[in-house]
Amino acid sequence: MKFTNASTLLALTAVAYALPAEFEVVEACSASSTAATSTAKTSSTSAPSYGGSTKYSSGATASDIDNNTGCTALTVIFARGTSESGNIGFVAGPPMFKQLISDLGASKLTLQGVVHPADAAGNANCGAAGDAAMAKEVSTMHCSSTKVVFSGYSQGACVVHNALQPQGVDASSIAAVVVFGDPFQSQSVGSIPSSNVLKLCAFENSICGTPSGGASEAGHTSYGCEASTAASFIEKITGVTK
Repeated sequence: MKFTNASTLLALTAVAYALPAEFEVVEACSASSTAATSTAKTSSTSAPSYGGSTKYSSGATASDIDNNTGCTALTVIFARGTSESGNIGFVAGPPMFKQLISDLGASKLTLQGVVHPADAAGNANCGAAGDAAMAKEVSTMHCSSTKVVFSGYSQGACVVHNALQPQGVDASSIAAVVVFGDPFQSQSVGSIPSSNVLKLCAFENSICGTPSGGASEAGHTSYGCEASTAASFIEKITGVTK
């Protein structure tokens, strides 16, 4: 089953075309500006051996799995939103990855973006072209003890939903899910336990169901300010520490 919702997808397209070519992510926001729903539980893990040298450090492209940088304690695979550059974009992916690196150190992390079109057609089919690519990143790894986290922003959140449908990735292999501005905010993410899912929906972001009270959709590009919230959730659920 692929997720579709005509009114939501039209809104996605409108916001996507409103994005500037370059967008400066706001790194701070008030505690009430974003509504998060989660109940966390903690598990423990031991860190596998680390190898490789071409690790993600910054920017819109993260390719640690593709570059075979070696097994680590934590693997985060991220799908970007419509019209974003690289394979992790610029609104939510890089700030979250930067925070994880700061918290845990690069040697604990494998950070990878999903290579999918992230175009207007993807709004019409809700990222259906990306789910196979997300699944491929999991099958490419041969790291049995790494904790795998799926994450996505906007259209990328749809990719996560599709990748975790029954015919997709085995949900038991995914430790946690973090989605930003999810068009299917009210729906479960495959069979991932709700306690292992963090859904972040900003004020003034009708795409994920928060009324703006007007024409503004400023909240949809504000998720850089939730990097710390997202990283802390991932660390708590997976039990990975520095």
